[in-house]
Amino acid sequence: MNKALHLLLYPLTFVLGACVGGNNTKPDYSLEYLKSDVAIKGEAAHIQLGIERFITAFSQLKDPALSDRVNDLYADTFYFNDTFRSFSEKTELVEYLEETSERLESSDITF
Repeated sequence: MNKALHLLLYPLTFVLGACVGGNNTKPDYSLEYLKSDVAIKGEAAHIQLGIERFITAFSQLKDPALSDRVNDLYADTFYFNDTFRSFSEKTELVEYLEETSERLESSDITF
């Protein structure tokens, strides 16, 4: 290749690479989940009961007992992510769910 073309392509490659790479601060949810799955172990015998409790808790976000249900549902150490936010503190999760329920006209949750 001639020298002029090299002088044009190198800076262009650098600029395009910087645009593509950029400063990606978006969290990798899959990696966060895998880390939490290792750190926070569940018990297989309680899966069905847990599913039923989750259905009850999340299908009735406007219920005043939401805080009690979240406190009963989640262990002291947990990981919650809905792709918008991540939580590991019950009080923060309850606040987020209550704020979410205030904006809802209706919701449909499938497990």
